[in-house]
Amino acid sequence: MDDLATDYPGHMELVDQLRARYDHEAGHIGPRSGDERDDVQQEEVDHLEIRAAVVTAQREAVIRLRDDGVISDDVLRRIERDLDLEAIRTGI
Repeated sequence: MDDLATDYPGHMELVDQLRARYDHEAGHIGPRSGDERDDVQQEEVDHLEIRAAVVTAQREAVIRLRDDGVISDDVLRRIERDLDLEAIRTGI
């Protein structure tokens, strides 16, 4: 991550987001007691639900933009494709 920050100084917001994400995920690796495993599993379920809600909100927003004539059907389809890929990638 430090190399990315050096190589892409104009994209620090993304680098910081990725760093926080991977630091968070790394914190869940390792042996856990039964209660800790339950907490981690619940957190994973919560994360999936949050990601699904965000993708749903994005879909609704982009459809509104198309319905309001702000974007074309072609743009809508490209964005929907990206949202579909995000859903597949994250397992939602």
